[in-house]
Amino acid sequence: MGDLCKKHRSKTTQKGEKKKLMADAINLDSELRGEQALRLLADPLFQEAFEVLKKDLMNRWESSGVQELEARESIWLAMRLLDKLYNHISSIAETGHMNKVLLQQHPFI
Repeated sequence: MGDLCKKHRSKTTQKGEKKKLMADAINLDSELRGEQALRLLADPLFQEAFEVLKKDLMNRWESSGVQELEARESIWLAMRLLDKLYNHISSIAETGHMNKVLLQQHPFI
């Protein structure tokens, strides 16, 4: 009976260790992704590309005629997608930063 309990405890401990290792890998991956996202957001070429695209889309939308509904909807959708892309990259950066802070404040969680 004692051997059975030891085996169960051993398996339980192994599962706990595996979960911890997986969580550490996810946090590390999240930190690395966050750092890459921050570098991307700080990159002047990336910033310029977003500004140019946004201005171009806005100019096209403003100069489109009232009757050009499909074109206006397409431009509006492109503007939303551009915002969504930027927000997604920002979210990755923030999540990476939060994980880094969490690990510094609570390294054993």
